[in-house]
Amino acid sequence: MNAGMGIAVGGLALSVAEILNGSTPGLAALHDFRIAFWIVAGLALLAIVDCVALPPGAGARVLKAR
Repeated sequence: MNAGMGIAVGGLALSVAEILNGSTPGLAALHDFRIAFWIVAGLALLAIVDCVALPPGAGARVLKAR
């Protein structure tokens, strides 16, 4: 499921990049792929915001005692 979602998000990002660049739909240029990678990277960086908001002891219950 994660791989399918990643492919869908990547395809959507490429379509958005084509629209932003004014490229012919379905004929993506190299610059369209660069924009799509930046869009996907920006979405991945949003996960950091969620992780930073966690309290310091989050996940302590699942760690094994050493």
